[in-house]
Amino acid sequence: MILARQFEVFSSLPKMRNLLLAVTLFSLVNSSDVFLIMHAHEQDYSDSAVIGAYALYNLLYTDFAFPLGGLADKFGKRFTLRFGFSAYVLSYLLFARVPVSSILVLGFGIYVLYAASTENVIKAWISELTPKYLRALAFGLLTMLMGLGMLFSSTIAGWL
Repeated sequence: MILARQFEVFSSLPKMRNLLLAVTLFSLVNSSDVFLIMHAHEQDYSDSAVIGAYALYNLLYTDFAFPLGGLADKFGKRFTLRFGFSAYVLSYLLFARVPVSSILVLGFGIYVLYAASTENVIKAWISELTPKYLRALAFGLLTMLMGLGMLFSSTIAGWL
């Protein structure tokens, strides 16, 4: 019954469906943040350096989430999501070259731009595209699809 209703929501709202498909496809390649921490640790950074980089990530996330939400209001959600996904790609390119400690910090700094400019914007956009009486269901569907995608990508990343 619940799955049938979720499918009904998904198929009856084409703009929301397209956004959910894009987010789901992205989540298929977006492994857990824990792998970034593990990667930094494998590069022989001290525990305190890795913890410090992650603490910096969380501090910057709290600093950037609000203004990047304003960016979405000013320039549009599509622009802000593209900016965020571009930051994601750039940060992973930097993490691939992580032997320099300043690149580790820069990588986490850019990665935070991805997180702060996409997580809340996706939710705001879903809220706009969904009728009020279906919003909680739509957010549940979003969370389920992102979770399944990240489960898949994290499993693959763990095997690599």
